[in-house]
Amino acid sequence: MRAGRYAVWHGGEYKAHRVDKDWVLLIRPSDQPQPKGFVEDSGEWVRKVHRSELSEMFSVRTVAVWQGHRVTVWSVDGDIAQVQASSTKQADIPDHPAVVRENAYGDWGARVPVWELTEVVETVVDAAP
Repeated sequence: MRAGRYAVWHGGEYKAHRVDKDWVLLIRPSDQPQPKGFVEDSGEWVRKVHRSELSEMFSVRTVAVWQGHRVTVWSVDGDIAQVQASSTKQADIPDHPAVVRENAYGDWGARVPVWELTEVVETVVDAAP
């Protein structure tokens, strides 16, 4: 499962974080083999590359169902997904220890195992330069 920004560099797909208009930080979990030229930083393999070196950059928007609620998946780190949703009524917020209220307007989020998500739909969209 994917969610967020990704880049293709030298044939490999990596999570990507835009540093600025010209530079991108490529990210791979450190539980995977170290890609050539990457260094370990905070539990991830990272490498800063110039955008001109990328063959593609795109975003993945992912929605799913968790605990009977339609959620947006903001990020996926290994087997854990960060999800978020809004509920207009307190009773509509899942009664689950992982749920954190984000504000008084009914927004909530949770860090959940990806295998608990169902009806997953990934939509790939072209990322703006």
